[in-house]
Amino acid sequence: MAGRTHYDILGVSRVANSAEIKTAYRRLAMDWHPDRNTRPEAIMRFREINEAYQCLSAPEARKRYDAELRQEEARSSYTHANARGFHDGCAEDPECLPCMLVRLWHELDAQLAAVPEKLLALFIRIDSWLSRAN
Repeated sequence: MAGRTHYDILGVSRVANSAEIKTAYRRLAMDWHPDRNTRPEAIMRFREINEAYQCLSAPEARKRYDAELRQEEARSSYTHANARGFHDGCAEDPECLPCMLVRLWHELDAQLAAVPEKLLALFIRIDSWLSRAN
């Protein structure tokens, strides 16, 4: 998911409602439709716009996509923190708290990768409920 997100492609915020997403899609689709736009990149851009809209217009697909974005951002911030020297590791001290947290994070990440799709969908729904409750 490196690079532009579906939200970036459509030019909407992550909290955009379905009407805003649909309006942005229609505007971009008209601008980039290959029958109306003769630029060489129009076909690829039109496909990109359609893919973004298909994902963001379906509530379940959007929830999964948002969860993937959050996970990617968490990984990215973790990698960025390590690149800045947040913690270089302590090979000689296995009880070092940051090292223990890193090991636990990797273990959790590996186990979550093995979670079946239905269970993951349940976690996404619970996450959605919790975010609405706050």
